[in-house]
Amino acid sequence: MSYTNPLSIFSPEQIDTLSAEKLKSLKKETLLYFQLSDDATIERNGKQLDKNQVLEIFETLQSELDLHLKIYQNKPLLEFLEYQKMDFFSDNNSQDLVLNDSEHKSQINETLAEELNKYTSSIISNVRFSTLGQLELIAKYSEKVDQKFKDNAYSKAYRELKAFVDKMREQYTSPFLMTEGLSFHPDLDKHVNPLLYRCFEYLPGPFQDIGFLYAAWCHNDIVNKALNREADFTKYKRLNLKTVSKAMEIAINVSDNDSLQKSSHQVKEILKGKSTAPRQAKKRPSNPSRDKSDSEFKFPKFDKNMAKLVLLVVLAIIAGLMLLAKFTGQNYTTTEPPSESREEKQPLDTKTKRLETDKPRKEQTPSDR
Repeated sequence: MSYTNPLSIFSPEQIDTLSAEKLKSLKKETLLYFQLSDDATIERNGKQLDKNQVLEIFETLQSELDLHLKIYQNKPLLEFLEYQKMDFFSDNNSQDLVLNDSEHKSQINETLAEELNKYTSSIISNVRFSTLGQLELIAKYSEKVDQKFKDNAYSKAYRELKAFVDKMREQYTSPFLMTEGLSFHPDLDKHVNPLLYRCFEYLPGPFQDIGFLYAAWCHNDIVNKALNREADFTKYKRLNLKTVSKAMEIAINVSDNDSLQKSSHQVKEILKGKSTAPRQAKKRPSNPSRDKSDSEFKFPKFDKNMAKLVLLVVLAIIAGLMLLAKFTGQNYTTTEPPSESREEKQPLDTKTKRLETDKPRKEQTPSDR
């Protein structure tokens, strides 16, 4: 639960003149309302409060009025405590109001650390690019205060991160779902997060051991075991290759192996589609009508460049024939009708044939008749 400003039940005018004596009169006035009204709650500045909540607020203010007045007067600090706005951590003037207040500095930082403990845990659990900047600002302020502040501000995040890394090392000793094949655990990818690893850069010293174990897990249990099973990156599914790439990006931080950096670069190039590695041909769907083996005759592939060359040769021949016809007077490019280009076949001379047949008969003598 976020910090609740006990002064929020009063108007700005009431707060400006608020003192211990004034507080007592406001308490009597508020409790009298409950005595004279049948309502179970009272509305103050848009908030509905029952009698017990009102009594708790006044008890808090009676013991720590000056503390809450100091917080109220420091608007960036109050906005972080109530709404988790980060302006306080980039506002040096607001920070100085806390750090230079020797009377209330310890109490304010204790309250601030309590809220930070919940806040740092939440932003690391749902890490985004903005998380890095937020953690950096918090770390800069933490350096200005004592170790106790750091312990209180990061204790929840430390416990949760340590539990997370321990679980990953125990649950995913290999990226593969089975002892054979290249299928990864379906939910592994979301746990391999270079952005999460970068958070350790802005966290206190004790977190560095957790960060090292996280990077070592990526190096030993994901990258190495993936490469030992299959070093040809083109054989992995794209999603699994992304997981390997992210694990390599993290593992580089705990390994000075040049081959790991080269492999990481190669994987990124493959994912970008710039790899020179040969692409495997897609398998053609089986067709029951094709029973012939691959060793039988196949039509040659159509070569567009060869077809263009042949066409140019044919056009050159035709142009040459036309040019030759121009100088010789003969047309080599047209075909004449049969009656003009060939001699007409002569009809069979049946008369000559008949005379030749009759000739022996004329040479017969009268004695032969």
